[in-house]
Amino acid sequence: MTLTTPQILKILYVLSWILFVGICIEAGGFIFNAIFTLTINPIDAKHFWQEVDLSSLYAYDHGHFFAETFAMSIVAVLRAIMFYLIIKLLHDDKLNMKKPFSRETLRFIFSMSYIALLIGLFSWWGVKYSDMVNKTRGENARHTIFTFGWRGRLAVHERNTLCNCTNLQTG
Repeated sequence: MTLTTPQILKILYVLSWILFVGICIEAGGFIFNAIFTLTINPIDAKHFWQEVDLSSLYAYDHGHFFAETFAMSIVAVLRAIMFYLIIKLLHDDKLNMKKPFSRETLRFIFSMSYIALLIGLFSWWGVKYSDMVNKTRGENARHTIFTFGWRGRLAVHERNTLCNCTNLQTG
């Protein structure tokens, strides 16, 4: 049995919806947990989202905690918008395989490019900001853990060097 192009597009449409829902849950989790931690229960910074421990950052400064979670939330929301555009393109049947470079496809490619650029810029800003925070903190913490972009886990050591350690602890 061979798959035709419309069948492949339907499969991609379903997969895009599944990914979109998951990314929306992740973005909502970042936003909700940040607001909840800042306003109601600061102890939840220890279990921020998916094993990320931001309690040392929260204990150090609430403003830095807000800035980091803000960057994480923006990246997650931009990822959700990216998948929304994919779903919209596949749902509206504006992807014409006979004329693949139509105006609609051109707009889609430009939108995706700009969103990908923004995701990269906000991820870079978040990493640089966390590096700056760790430099100002000095020797107060052994590791600070942040997540950015496409599930990248980043740790900043006491010597301000980046790593991808598997057994991370915060201090």
